[in-house]
Amino acid sequence: MNLIFLDIDGVLNCSESKSRCGGYLGIDDRKVKLLAEIVKQTNAKIILVSSWKVHWEKFYKDEQNELANYLDRKLKRQGLYIVDKTKHYGDERGKEIIEYLENITVNNKWIVLDDEIFPDYEKLGICEHLVKTSFYNSGLKAEHVELAVKLLNELK
Repeated sequence: MNLIFLDIDGVLNCSESKSRCGGYLGIDDRKVKLLAEIVKQTNAKIILVSSWKVHWEKFYKDEQNELANYLDRKLKRQGLYIVDKTKHYGDERGKEIIEYLENITVNNKWIVLDDEIFPDYEKLGICEHLVKTSFYNSGLKAEHVELAVKLLNELK
């Protein structure tokens, strides 16, 4: 199974984004279309690793806040769904990812779509799986799609 550990800010939006939700920076539909292209070419499942996960619920959708509902709606328009989320350990996003992978029984190919390199990424071997976008340079772009597909098709 292919997995995408998805950050939101700096990936599905950027400094140029006009979309807003509840006073927060929203999600760009064109970036969601690029994410959909990765999923289409790799049949990957989306795991939320972003700080947006704090209010996102896997089963109890009525307990989500408007930001989480907005995220689900934006993705659904492109036929995308988040299947799960990592636990939250603050600045230890690498730990969140590794712990998630250790607690599933299927061998997976995986990538991380993120605009940041967290302090534990290098130590935990996350960097070789990272497709690094930029909040200040347009977020997710076609070149990232190409790299993500390549990594998911080649990584073990």
